[in-house]
Amino acid sequence: MASWLDRLRNPFASKAAPGLSLGAFGKHPGWSDHIEDIGLDTEALLAARQFLYVQGIGGAIDGALWDSLPPEQSLSEFDHAFVWLCGDDCLPGRLWASRDGKGRTRYPMVVCAHAACLPARAVLDCAEPALERLEAKCRAADSASSVQAILESERAILRNALDTRIATPLPEPHSRQSTAERIGLSADNDRFLRTLYTVQNQLAAYTHASKLPGELQRIGMKLSGSALLAQHLRLPAGQTSFGECALFWKDFVSFIIGKPAPYLFIEPGGGPWMDLIVGAPGPRQLFCLKASSASLPCADQIPYNLTPEFRAEAARIYCAFLAEKAN
Repeated sequence: MASWLDRLRNPFASKAAPGLSLGAFGKHPGWSDHIEDIGLDTEALLAARQFLYVQGIGGAIDGALWDSLPPEQSLSEFDHAFVWLCGDDCLPGRLWASRDGKGRTRYPMVVCAHAACLPARAVLDCAEPALERLEAKCRAADSASSVQAILESERAILRNALDTRIATPLPEPHSRQSTAERIGLSADNDRFLRTLYTVQNQLAAYTHASKLPGELQRIGMKLSGSALLAQHLRLPAGQTSFGECALFWKDFVSFIIGKPAPYLFIEPGGGPWMDLIVGAPGPRQLFCLKASSASLPCADQIPYNLTPEFRAEAARIYCAFLAEKAN
């Protein structure tokens, strides 16, 4: 896991060979306790289990972070899509409320794919329906052997679908302008202005480090503590698909901080927002999994006092971002 952790801290530290893997972890009635790891055959999938499940969700449960939330400030259960974008690694997945064979329900089940050095848009287009189908099958399965067989079958189907998709010319992606409009953003509306203000303030350490030359970037990140200090933001999603929204915000945040970073996007089922964690997630950042908007408001709902100078600069940034050629 060490070399993938290096990539988590610096997405350009190393390159992996192209490929696709699919694994599962968490709780399922077919196991008396946590699932024996299935298909976690890459460092990135092992890291996803460690950061998301063991340290993140496990740490939040052990620390009783969700226990004090009143019902009106809490999401009723786990029901989330996610994607972790880190350099050339794309890890889409789903997690949902589950239980083990002894009936314990505090932990979810998680399915996660790892695509290395493959087009993220193609991966997300293929993975979203495949992971939804996989979740439905795992929910219906009643034994460990059934889950293992389902994973093997769906892994092959997803690989074939992705091979076909990559071999076929991709249609033109949605323009940034059209995606921004579906999210509800414009150069001068409060939704965009408040979101930009949040991004700039929450990620100020990343922005500062990105302005240093060459080797000093790595030193600057270490000195500022932001190499390991993850940041959470709740961003508006509007009427977009999960993949379209995640890639839009990835490009936007990279544009603001001046370079790419490790991005974990999480969207609750039916929620009008998308949570973003920049850096290595921990329990405090993954608090968002069970926190409703009454507990963690979306960035566009925070009533900042914005100056005329900020509004003018925001309009310039908005236009410059839309004019930049997407990756």
